Amino acid sequence: MRDVKRTSRPRHGYTLVEVLLVVSILGVISAMVVPSMLSAGQMGVQAAARAVVADLLYAQNEAIAQQAPRQVVFDDTNDRYELRDEFGNALGKDWVSGDTSKYVVDFTEDDRFMGVSIVAVDFNGGSTVTFDDLGGPDTGGSVTVRFDNQRYRIDVAEFTGRVTVTKL
Repeated sequence: MRDVKRTSRPRHGYTLVEVLLVVSILGVISAMVVPSMLSAGQMGVQAAARAVVADLLYAQNEAIAQQAPRQVVFDDTNDRYELRDEFGNALGKDWVSGDTSKYVVDFTEDDRFMGVSIVAVDFNGGSTVTFDDLGGPDTGGSVTVRFDNQRYRIDVAEFTGRVTVTKL
């Protein structure tokens, strides 16, 4: 019998396992690198914008649930805002001090928002938006928060109360 020698041809390509391994490694690396590319202040202004949106929606839902008006009063001079009931009394909880008699978010005292400021508030010329018992705002308007050169404008639609965020 003749001895037949088999020659193997070189591979041209990657196996599925190799491709998945590389993609997984890249995913882990990007998950570690991307957050470090943002400064703490940049993440703080994003967190501040999310907090304002969440609290506007909270006030709106609280007005519906309690069938009573709820206000969000912004103080751009002191970089803070407060949630109030239909009589103007503060409500909720101050998350920084733990005081349960008021719901105040103060960007100057809360470590999560250090360096973030409220640069503009305009609810039909005022600084207060009131949600009625159906969750509709008395007026539309916006709030702008800033850290360095990053700005986010939070808009409240006039009739529907829809809250949107725009990076400026």
